[in-house]
Amino acid sequence: MKSFQFNLPIIFLLLTTYSCSLVQSIQFRLKITNELTNTLETHCTLKGVDIGVFPIQPGGMNGYSVNYDNPRQSTIATCALDSGKLHGKFVMFDNIRDSQRCGNNRCEWYVKNDGLYLDIQGKQVFQFRWN
Repeated sequence: MKSFQFNLPIIFLLLTTYSCSLVQSIQFRLKITNELTNTLETHCTLKGVDIGVFPIQPGGMNGYSVNYDNPRQSTIATCALDSGKLHGKFVMFDNIRDSQRCGNNRCEWYVKNDGLYLDIQGKQVFQFRWN
């Protein structure tokens, strides 16, 4: 009985290590295309980390790649977008909302004068208005 009590912490450690290794990291790509006539300033946060401000020229795009290992984690990416008089802060990837509609773990956004569109099965579908 003593040897079992001695080995119990080791068994527990092995089981928790094994169960943690079963959690698979998922990678997704976020792409933002500027379809405005002015430069678009993007200020994004991925998994709570501020990645800075990046300008996207008219007709240009910027892409981000991020891994997450918690399928229950909801908001993964938010971006503040500014272009002239157009402003807004948007949730660009929410695992619960977007895991099914962003095919192949890719969310492709198109920024236009009336708002933001998401590519859903090859079609640009309106999602957000500017603030």
